[in-house]
Amino acid sequence: MGEIEIRLSEIMGRHRLKQRQLAEASGVRPAAIHALYHGQRNRVELEHLAAILDALYTLTGQRYSVADILAYTED
Repeated sequence: MGEIEIRLSEIMGRHRLKQRQLAEASGVRPAAIHALYHGQRNRVELEHLAAILDALYTLTGQRYSVADILAYTED
């Protein structure tokens, strides 16, 4: 079975965004942003994902998609 990797930390690092900044801009709890940033989540709320994508656009001026944040790799 393949694996889904969360790449939020890569995007945030590229733009030098802090977890708190993204939490405030997205309205997603800081603890949830922290868990996603560190790849500690087994599931992601679609509402959170949409809010994070909107916040990333607001903070960076660059549009990101779900495929930029979540990546599937086969075994």
